Amino acid sequence: MAGPQTSQVLMPCSKPCGNSEIDTKENDKGKMQRISHISHISHGPLVEKMPLPGFVKRELHEQGRCEPCLFMHKAMGCWYGDDCRYCHFCTPEQMQKKQSRRFYMERALRKDRKEKKFDHAQGQGIESKVKVPSCGMLQFVAIGCKTFAIEGGLSQAACIEKTHGFGWCPNLTIIDKPGLPDLPVLVSSNEAFNLALPDSTSTTPFFFILSPGADPVKEVEALGKVMIGLQANVNYHNVAMGQGQDEIALQKLELGSKEGHWVMLQNIHLMPSWCAVLEKRLDAYAVENSNPYFRLFLSADPSVGIPISLLERSIKLTNEPPQGLLANLRRSFALFNREEFDERDSKIKSILFALCHFHSLMLERKKFGPLGYNMKYPFSNGDLRDSASVLYNYLEGSTAVKIPWEDLRYIFGEIMYGGHIVDDWDRRMCEKYLSYFMQDEILDEMELVPYADGLSWKSPGPGTHEKYLEHIETMPPESPLFFGMHPNAEIDFRTKMCQSIFELLQSIQPKQAPGQAEEMCNEILDEVREVKYNVEEVASLSEQEKGPYQFVLMQECDCMNCLVHEMVRGLNELQQGFKGELTMSEHMEHLADALTEHTLPVWWVKLGFPSTRPLRSWLVNLKDRCAQLDEWFEEPRIIPKVIDVSKLFNPQSFLTAIKQVCCQNQKLELDRLHVYTEVTKRIDPKSVDSVARDGAYVTGMYLEGARWDANTNCLEDSRPKEMFTRLPVINCKAGLSQEREDKNVYLCPTYAVPTRRPHFVFVAQLRTKQPAAKWTLAGVAIILDIGS
Repeated sequence: MAGPQTSQVLMPCSKPCGNSEIDTKENDKGKMQRISHISHISHGPLVEKMPLPGFVKRELHEQGRCEPCLFMHKAMGCWYGDDCRYCHFCTPEQMQKKQSRRFYMERALRKDRKEKKFDHAQGQGIESKVKVPSCGMLQFVAIGCKTFAIEGGLSQAACIEKTHGFGWCPNLTIIDKPGLPDLPVLVSSNEAFNLALPDSTSTTPFFFILSPGADPVKEVEALGKVMIGLQANVNYHNVAMGQGQDEIALQKLELGSKEGHWVMLQNIHLMPSWCAVLEKRLDAYAVENSNPYFRLFLSADPSVGIPISLLERSIKLTNEPPQGLLANLRRSFALFNREEFDERDSKIKSILFALCHFHSLMLERKKFGPLGYNMKYPFSNGDLRDSASVLYNYLEGSTAVKIPWEDLRYIFGEIMYGGHIVDDWDRRMCEKYLSYFMQDEILDEMELVPYADGLSWKSPGPGTHEKYLEHIETMPPESPLFFGMHPNAEIDFRTKMCQSIFELLQSIQPKQAPGQAEEMCNEILDEVREVKYNVEEVASLSEQEKGPYQFVLMQECDCMNCLVHEMVRGLNELQQGFKGELTMSEHMEHLADALTEHTLPVWWVKLGFPSTRPLRSWLVNLKDRCAQLDEWFEEPRIIPKVIDVSKLFNPQSFLTAIKQVCCQNQKLELDRLHVYTEVTKRIDPKSVDSVARDGAYVTGMYLEGARWDANTNCLEDSRPKEMFTRLPVINCKAGLSQEREDKNVYLCPTYAVPTRRPHFVFVAQLRTKQPAAKWTLAGVAIILDIGS
């Protein structure tokens, strides 16, 4: 056996196994040469580590076969079916069952699985990289008719391209080196499906767990055209499950099981009760020995209504983007064929790489939660492929000297990716990314880390597909700086992960005795029982004394009265239930559970103010809100010098009152007015001596993602480990909208709570010396109530 000498390589033994002649057959692609023999591998220390059951080993010794031979026979899945001459292990039933595996596996092995291309006339190897998945301790590869030990974790058999077709030789060298690092995996969903298909039978269906943007129907149909010459409603039946589709599905299943057709049932989670009928029908097919070529494909969203037994008997597949920016970039770039990529113009190559990087950022940014996106969007590989098609159509064959960047940015940002985006601020963030990447500088070496100091990774110059792959591997360790965010975003992400884990652990803990809920009930009742505001006193003011601010006060008092009334009513009932005077209802039990778990009851959330605080902190915040209302209620004709907008039920109403006052004083149209902010240098609200001449002074605002520098009076990067920074007192004024945006002003969205959407309040204007796009990509926003 030829090949490099490596440690612990087991050489073949002298006992031949099966037929070693060359078998040549015709197929639709011409001649295909196949060497249908397998060499025995000598017994050694590796044999003891092979995961073979005891009864299999006994069968081996009875037939005089060595264990590695059977292992390879099992691993290869007997591709040759009726032509199985090299091992003689298959029974006639097994041959019939596995006959189709030959076509499945040969197709899977032929598709882009080359580690080396060999010119057999010259005997020279041409380097060609491929990454294939690892199968644990066993590391082997066969190339042509020679066996090689591959360092680096390559583990599945490789195929080679020859001048007369494709060839495969199952002569294997096994390296007993479990510590070898695995190469990065670049396997498309189609390849994974091809590799898993041989494991299916007429009674073992495929179960596709749907993810955003994934469409398994296309993959099934594409493979079916190659495997069975798929024809819709002839040998392939596709049924979208829903009301009235159960009888149609059963008819197709019956036909497919008899004739050996493929049947696809989509979205079975819509009919969870019918899944039990489906399972019984599959059991019946197993007893009746249905056609061995019959295959069933199921798809469903994750759902608790699907029987576990149906999942256990199925081969489950899902297609989701990997975690990590580097893994996403690898996967994005792997969507494009090497040969086609090398034929493209250098401009297209550079833009396509930038588009892959942009796609990876859009996918991975969601891990930062509200700091990344206000909503979750189902971006998928289809968005990237469609964007690439638009790029080809625009630039290929075009005689224009300039690249239509504005058109490309609009199509990518407003149609391809923007078609998913609902929130306006998320759309603005997408637009800033495209404005940064889609420009002339990307055609050369351009910085791919936007607005970052201390981290650099530039785009590669025009080159081959191989050069771009090598450049991807040079990416520095992942950091929020890649997304244009502050490193504190990673701390926030990890903190929230820990919080979710602890909340889950707390939820599965046994419930505590009701004594704690009863004690909490009495304590809260004592605090809120006397809280009540007489709105009629404010309403009785004269028309001249009542203005927009007084109406805001009445609304706030009404909201507080409704909340406190519901709290007192529910707690009184619960108190009587603890004493045995009332029967514990479901509503009372939920209230008791919330008090025990220190969470907010449902009705308190509905009638209360937006908050992410736990119960104890929420009660403290409720007292502070009551204190502000008490101060304002003492002098309802005059607003307080400084209003804490974070302690209002509806801060938008107060900002609207500012516009209404301006409208009355200056005789302007209300629809044309906007609220403008001016950050003062007064840190402490108590330092304000009088009411603002124009507008109102407000406080209770915190910056997330950046900080306010009082010396320079503008936005600056956050300090390490400082998640929120308090803004000084702000003077909110009303004025006419400006036609031109000031480049030195960042339009900062303001939200009531850190979860952001849907609790948007207004847009604040903050001065900045750096580009406003930097703060947009960083997700900088003002939060009113940051919680505990």
